[in-house]
Amino acid sequence: MGQHRVGAGDAALTGGYSPEFDLGTYFLHDVPPEVAEAGLPYQRPEADVVFGSVCDFGEWPAVPLRAVAGNRDRFFPPGFQQRLAADRLGVPADLLPGGHLIALAEPGRLAGYLLGR
Repeated sequence: MGQHRVGAGDAALTGGYSPEFDLGTYFLHDVPPEVAEAGLPYQRPEADVVFGSVCDFGEWPAVPLRAVAGNRDRFFPPGFQQRLAADRLGVPADLLPGGHLIALAEPGRLAGYLLGR
């Protein structure tokens, strides 16, 4: 899993947390405990196939594109996500409060962003 965490080691040193992957440190650090606990029955091993998949369409559809990232994402640090959005989508990644699981940690803010509020 570590090979996919571009920039996470440097971010860990800067942020004061361990560079060794731990679910709580990298994914659940800002998710309310009751939300994390409610998801436990649905956990299953992650398939590595997604990291080897090729995106095979030629261009993005003709719709407005936006990118969002959590400003406290420890798995894919915000700077990495901003560079990726700029390079691959040609748009800036908007940073919202939250970590890697921003939809669980900050659902109201993410919904407001997506709805343009």
